[in-house]
Amino acid sequence: MITVLKLALPFLIFIADPMNSYTMDSPEFKISASDWIAIPLSRLIGTSELIIYGKIDKVLDSTIIFQILQEVKGKQDVKGKKTGSRLEILKAKPDPFAGIKPAGYQQGQFYMLFLEPGKTSPQKVWRIVGISEEAQMPVVNNYIYFYDRFLKGLPLHSYNVYGVESSIQRFEFSKFLDAVEEYIKYYRWVNRGPGNKYLIEKNCTAFQDTAYRKKSFMHNYLAEETQLMMENN
Repeated sequence: MITVLKLALPFLIFIADPMNSYTMDSPEFKISASDWIAIPLSRLIGTSELIIYGKIDKVLDSTIIFQILQEVKGKQDVKGKKTGSRLEILKAKPDPFAGIKPAGYQQGQFYMLFLEPGKTSPQKVWRIVGISEEAQMPVVNNYIYFYDRFLKGLPLHSYNVYGVESSIQRFEFSKFLDAVEEYIKYYRWVNRGPGNKYLIEKNCTAFQDTAYRKKSFMHNYLAEETQLMMENN
């Protein structure tokens, strides 16, 4: 079961970062279905330190080795993130309340990943954002699939994703990628200090905003979601 966060959020966002909460492995961590809240897609894009598209090169016990085919967002001082390089990434935890679990990790699977630096390992290991698989999006035959979230207005159908039949939403990957890349150019999420409070800065003209929204459902969805956050400041 997926609980989707309503969009009426303030301009300064006060949602806690899941990495600063308990992990699922902590004895103090008690989770219920009502706690399983998807991070709004615009926030996921705006606050992830690294966004990459690529494929699984190797599956280890608790991590995967991921080959980068395209870097969508990332700081220039992050070592080893160039196209063709490989990153070690902690495996995401599946939603314990989902009736059907996504396919397990296998070599050769393609994903778009939203990442942040791992905080528990002395070596450079990245972590998939969130507490479930919402930031780990399979890409198959130019479609990207959305687990653990629901995008209002996007059809929900049954699809086979890496051998598992699921009722899930999907969108054309090329258009989704374009929407994300332009969103990063037009909207900047600025961390304002303790508590992960974010200020959203809009860096486009009215003409550019209108043109962006008209490109596809996903472009308009991201713009509308962000506008609602800003208007409810």
